[in-house]
Amino acid sequence: MAARDPKLYFYDTIADRFDELVNAYDLRRRLEIVFDELLGPGDLTGRTVLDVGCGSGWFSREAARRARHLARHRAAAAARNRAGKSSGQ
Repeated sequence: MAARDPKLYFYDTIADRFDELVNAYDLRRRLEIVFDELLGPGDLTGRTVLDVGCGSGWFSREAARRARHLARHRAAAAARNRAGKSSGQ
């Protein structure tokens, strides 16, 4: 069996610490770009949103505020557990 390329799985190695490592300005700006500039206010009203690769749930929480239903999937178990806890699920 071939060894896993560590570059491909980098985020799995920091999943437990991602929230303490993330740059707060960068995160806020990414949320603004996606939800305010690209989607605009109200574009998710009454819709179902699927967040694949949700990490620790920052985009899921914002989508949940704006959408009717939210489903998310995170491959790394540690990040998936954190996302569920932080969004109240």
